[in-house]
Amino acid sequence: MFTIVGKYIPGGVIQLGYIENINLVNVLILYKLMSFCGENRCILNTEIIADDPIIIQFRKYGLYPLLLSYVGNVSQVEREYKHLGVISDENFLIAPQALLRKDMYSHETIRTKYLPAIEDYYQHNKKGGLMILTCLSEILLNFWEHAVEDDRTVIVAYGTKDRIEIACADNGDGILTTLSRTYPNVKSKKDLIMSSIKKGVTSKKLTNHMGYGLWLINEITTRVGGRLHIFSEGGHIQNEYGKIKYFDSGNWSGTIIYLDLPLKSPVTISDIEGSIIKNSSQQLQINWV
Repeated sequence: MFTIVGKYIPGGVIQLGYIENINLVNVLILYKLMSFCGENRCILNTEIIADDPIIIQFRKYGLYPLLLSYVGNVSQVEREYKHLGVISDENFLIAPQALLRKDMYSHETIRTKYLPAIEDYYQHNKKGGLMILTCLSEILLNFWEHAVEDDRTVIVAYGTKDRIEIACADNGDGILTTLSRTYPNVKSKKDLIMSSIKKGVTSKKLTNHMGYGLWLINEITTRVGGRLHIFSEGGHIQNEYGKIKYFDSGNWSGTIIYLDLPLKSPVTISDIEGSIIKNSSQQLQINWV
């Protein structure tokens, strides 16, 4: 899809009929491919073939109306974006939220848009709610900074009392593109992408950006025994229950983040900072003479 921008290839068919099951992140990826296709004039008169179970999943996560608008009437996309919101019924769902440039990132935006619904649903687990808000804030900030050219980025979250899934995908500047500007001497794709989860690594040196976002998310994932997957420009970071690995992957123009966290034993920023200080003090060897 990324190689046929502006080519208007006629009669495109998106064949989803062979898929038997699909999860949140893959629904989001399929949607982003369709939105990229519609906005960049890749295919003319696209047809989607999908069975009811797949359509049900698109409806569940609130993406089906948007998907149809891209395939059918692209002029309806803006109208459909206005309907996105936070839903809380038997489960907690942040239906896909558009990360539009006019919604400039601020803690006030997070506090007023997401905090009330999170606090209400997770009132039985306030620390879990705080952990969720922290992860949402860091993921949103990351995409607000780097998805400058992609004003149709969305974030989706789906939570139960026991766990939370968060997925976000953009077609903006990926990790390789952004970090290579700041660290031109690092030539290895693997080294550059893996450095993104290290503390203090940032694409915005000499600013107030500390480079803690992905590091913090990775730390939380490890400490609670969750799962984190980051795909960007041919690289894939996988943190499965504290075991971190790197893989080469198919090229995704931009970045995909998928986070799956159990809520049984949540951790907060203060927990992480406290353990770091404790470990640092234990490593100090002072010879009192």
